[in-house]
Formats: sequence, C-alpha cells, structure tokens
Amino acid sequence: MMRRLVIPTLLMASLAMPAHAGLKAKFIDGVYVFTDDGCAKLKALAAGGTLSVGTYPWFVTADGISYWEGGCEFTKIKAGKKNQWKVTAACGEEDGENTETYTWAKASPTTFSVTLTTPGADADQQKPVTYSRCDVDPAKLP
Repeated sequence: MMRRLVIPTLLMASLAMPAHAGLKAKFIDGVYVFTDDGCAKLKALAAGGTLSVGTYPWFVTADGISYWEGGCEFTKIKAGKKNQWKVTAACGEEDGENTETYTWAKASPTTFSVTLTTPGADADQQKPVTYSRCDVDPAKLP
C-alpha cells in the first residue's frame, strides 16, 4: 500500500518542478543592485537584519534575479557583442510564471547597463537600468 502512495506522490512532485534548470550567468561577478539604497539594505540583511517587503531590495547574482514577490532564474545566456549578453529568464511571482528577456552590457568594472527586451514591454520598461556591484557576501543573503 505504501508503494502505491509513494509513486503518485513522486510523480506529482516532479510535475510541479520547473522543466528548466537555472543557468549561472558567469559574467555576473558578484551581487548587483539598481537602487541607491539597495546595497545598504542587502548589507543590513546579511548582518541579520529584519526581512520584510521594505528591507528586501531587487538584486542580481550569477544565479538569477531576486525580489520580494518572487525571482527569476536564467534559462538561456548568449554572448553578443563585446561585453554584452542576451539573457532569457523564467520569473515566478505569486500570480504565476512568465519569461523575460534582457540585454546585459558591462558598462564599467562595477556596473552593468541592463535593458528589458521582452516583446510587449512598454517603452518605459525598455529603458536601460544601471546595476552597480554591492560588496556583500551572497552566501549571507536570504
């Protein structure tokens, strides 16, 4: 009887998992944020600060994009022009999952210019955003 319960349970669990495994974006060499106070918030969290919607900034590591409502894992990375990458990400939030595409361009040793290229995104969303490196240990982040 136990075996009959285990097999369907394992099958249901495997169907619930994403069909893709996240890729590492090896060109992302640390933790990056795009707001002025994002790095300070990450440093506070790494030091054991309180985790809440107001203290958890949007940030990026080689493993993906993290934000309070969800996150994105990289599913496709293609090198483009010098110091430029085309990235596809599977993003999950409370209301479901969607696919987003970006162009990442190394602007300086500590910054990237990131442009959302997802078809259908409005003009404001497609404006480049500067991500700056934040000197915080990613292993200490929630």
